[in-house]
Amino acid sequence: MTPQKRALLVGSPYKGLDGPKNDVDIMARVLGAQGFQIIRCLGQAATRDGIRKCWEELIVNTTDPSDTVVIYYSGHGGLLESPQNVDVGAQGPARKISRQYQFIVPADFDLTTADDFRGLLDVEISYLLRDITKNTHNVTIILDCCHAGRMARDPSYGDEARPRNIEVQQRDISEQVRRLRRDDEFQGEAHLEGNPHVVRIAASATTESAWEYKNSQGEWVGAMTEALARALEEAADHEVTWRTTLLRVAEMVNLQFPQQHPRVEGPDTRVHFSLDQLVRGAHPIRMEGDAAVIQAGRVAGIRDDSIYAVMPSGSEKPDPGSQIAEAVVISINGFRAFVELNYTGSAESIPKEGALAFPVYEAFYRWPVAFPDELPKLGEAIENSKYLRHRDIDEDVDALAEFRLANHEISLLNHHGVQLASQGWNGDETDTVSMIKMVRSAEKLARAQHLLSLSCETPEEALDHNLDLQLALVSDGKPGRRVHNDGADHINEGDRVCLILQNNGDSTIYVSVFNINVAGKISLVSNSNPHGIRLVPGSSYTIGKEQFGDSHRGLGMRWPNGVPKTHPVEERLVCILSNLEVDLRHLNSEQRLSAGRSGQSKLEMLTYGIAFGDGRDATCDSLDSGLEYDILHFSFLLCPNGTV
Repeated sequence: MTPQKRALLVGSPYKGLDGPKNDVDIMARVLGAQGFQIIRCLGQAATRDGIRKCWEELIVNTTDPSDTVVIYYSGHGGLLESPQNVDVGAQGPARKISRQYQFIVPADFDLTTADDFRGLLDVEISYLLRDITKNTHNVTIILDCCHAGRMARDPSYGDEARPRNIEVQQRDISEQVRRLRRDDEFQGEAHLEGNPHVVRIAASATTESAWEYKNSQGEWVGAMTEALARALEEAADHEVTWRTTLLRVAEMVNLQFPQQHPRVEGPDTRVHFSLDQLVRGAHPIRMEGDAAVIQAGRVAGIRDDSIYAVMPSGSEKPDPGSQIAEAVVISINGFRAFVELNYTGSAESIPKEGALAFPVYEAFYRWPVAFPDELPKLGEAIENSKYLRHRDIDEDVDALAEFRLANHEISLLNHHGVQLASQGWNGDETDTVSMIKMVRSAEKLARAQHLLSLSCETPEEALDHNLDLQLALVSDGKPGRRVHNDGADHINEGDRVCLILQNNGDSTIYVSVFNINVAGKISLVSNSNPHGIRLVPGSSYTIGKEQFGDSHRGLGMRWPNGVPKTHPVEERLVCILSNLEVDLRHLNSEQRLSAGRSGQSKLEMLTYGIAFGDGRDATCDSLDSGLEYDILHFSFLLCPNGTV
């Protein structure tokens, strides 16, 4: 029997989402080109029962271990806490705890009653995945939705972007789970820590929003779906792993929505829609004539000046004892990286059958920018920057910023068209001072973009906390109107604000707060506590309040230098939380101190890279510093001259 490739594509337009239909069309085009039979469950047909029926039919029709299956969902996601009684036996009376359930939101979710929850729960999805992997292990699930996202609108897009999450009040769905078990929906056991046979792709982390937005063609699409489709089309004729692909997807999404971090779990070293796996972190390298070429490029996360250890095929990690050469990237395109080889030991060449290149030093990521051909000296300054590179129209979906030349003036605009800086230019090509000033403005924006995109990279370093943030206007020396963290609430130029931090968790945490304006200026707001504001369980701290009195002076809101006062602009607060003291003053645009660089945590390595444009030792991913951290965002609009 010929192996079959089937893809179930579900699009639920609940609560007025416009993107799911377009998302399904996009994925149908991409997967159809790779030979998948497309099964659609779309619109009002994407009810709870409709989704389950299509999925169960997919299970029945998947009969060969060589079959390939994709399940894709576009729509709202939700998260709820369900109180449950837990019997602790002789230790005391039963006590109530809360269990979190994630769920996808079918088209008939409004029909939910006290006895009939119409969301499709994560526990149900786990059993459906278990049943399909009894028939084939080649399964990929892709969820373009979010859970518990904090924002209701992205300030960069206004009404042309919205999150894919819904708010659900706490409810007891334990009876629903028991009913499903009674109906034999949950026979046997599912995989507690995730099905090891399923590649699981999520549009965002549990506490983040996944966005749909109106793209340049005027169509509503999921940001992750659009990026994933491009990455899959780019890689169609190449052996690329899911881990590499999601690095590329995150890079594209972060340009537009830096607070959204797509991720992959499960067997992420698999090649797309295959059971074949590549060695984690390694890329094939072989000679092409006289040139040594790593068979991967920019879309695989390889960067100029990165260094790789060349090892014999079959190696699982770098080993100085058997290393063939050190390879330095000197030229790069989408899927190939040309390297300069420095042979080690007695080695004189790469074997004819090729070898493997393992990352040893990862160069700092440089954001793509566009510039006019009339300014070649500006192009040279960009090329010499640690933070910027020329935009490649064949590989880069968008540019972080664009330089424009008009009326004897060079201006810098972000990718939303907001002018961030300008500099007069008399047409003199030797006027490198003007060029350097403009590049410095773009570098400031790039540093801010790196900080906005920062997230905890490993579960081992993820901080478990319960910090509540409240931003309020100061009126008559007291907190007044609360500013909502929905991306659409506004503060006027000249207003004064205070930030209230409340630790509702059971562990001591340290909080560093930064303000990032639209031009990329990073300011340390919590500057009186350079190692982080210490919050013991149950305590609070108000930034903008006299700490030995009751008066609130507040922090003044200033308009960004060089930005015209024509429209409201976005401002963001970034709170970096940790379980240990960390000095992050080096991130401050005005200081960028280099003192104290002896830290050995991943967070310290990442933030020093942001501050100074440095790469990192790729062999130190499992640093054991004991530091755990998380990053929270608070976004709002800053309006000029008191106008909304």
